[in-house]
Amino acid sequence: MSQGKQIYYNNLRKNVNNMHPRLKELAVEAGAYVDGNNLLTGPMDDAKFAELIVRECASVVFKKTGPKSALDVLEHFGVKE
Repeated sequence: MSQGKQIYYNNLRKNVNNMHPRLKELAVEAGAYVDGNNLLTGPMDDAKFAELIVRECASVVFKKTGPKSALDVLEHFGVKE
């Protein structure tokens, strides 16, 4: 592995380990895996991860303001119901 790639992956792991616990759960749901205490991105599906984050946000909006606003969030990001 090139030095540039190694630096990228080291920084990525450092940033991922500082993530909010719920984001880590969503990353695992999107295909990341845990090795000891480290969350590694491995074969994680970035598009699936983004979709899960948007759905989580829409869920919070739904609870606070109702279905119309939640659907607006999903529509804005192009996530199908």
